[in-house]
Amino acid sequence: MRYLWIRALIRIFADLNKTKLGSVNASSDVICGYYGTLVITQVVNGTRYIPVITYVYWKNTRTGSGYWMASEMGRGIADYFDYLTAGLQSQYKNQSRVYDFETVEEEGVLIRGDPSVMIAHWSNSGFGRSIYLNKAGVEGLRQIGGSDAGFCTTAYAPGGSPQGSIDYTFWPYNKQKTVNAGTLVRFWTVIFDFRSSGPGFGNYSGSSMWKNAYIYAPMFLENYAPTVVKP
Repeated sequence: MRYLWIRALIRIFADLNKTKLGSVNASSDVICGYYGTLVITQVVNGTRYIPVITYVYWKNTRTGSGYWMASEMGRGIADYFDYLTAGLQSQYKNQSRVYDFETVEEEGVLIRGDPSVMIAHWSNSGFGRSIYLNKAGVEGLRQIGGSDAGFCTTAYAPGGSPQGSIDYTFWPYNKQKTVNAGTLVRFWTVIFDFRSSGPGFGNYSGSSMWKNAYIYAPMFLENYAPTVVKP
């Protein structure tokens, strides 16, 4: 309470330091013995974004199906889903790929390879969320997942309720692979809340609304990371 006079840009730091994790493939909801996770989350005053710094260390060699790197979902269902390509399997780097919910619904789980620094989903009502992944994160995603590293979204959760999450995956639920003990991946993600129009945004709607998330992507990459310098 004695520091109430401070007007700090970052309002809250929250951390998660756990060796437990949830698994949709295990018989119980919580399992151990895979990896340790350290996550530092920052709540920044007056902004639409939440930075998340993550370290994941495999304490044991483990084989499993469907390793997720980052995931975002919210109440309601998105009408569109988008990801940028990394240019490793595609002809052009940072090419946008947009899918509507009907396409996701047809596939059940939409899985696409070659993900890069941004994934997003949004609704026709003008609300959307994106996840930015820094370049080191993209490299870590590929070092572990190889050609199976990807973007995915699931139309419906078990039980039939709409899901529409956006996910970075080391590999999808239908692939089984092994990660060796001692593997470390460190990256930062940023969850961003964007709109179809309004202050700070262009006027985009429908399948083009991803552009209002894309214009902010560079500020979360390494070239724009804050640095400490002498006064």
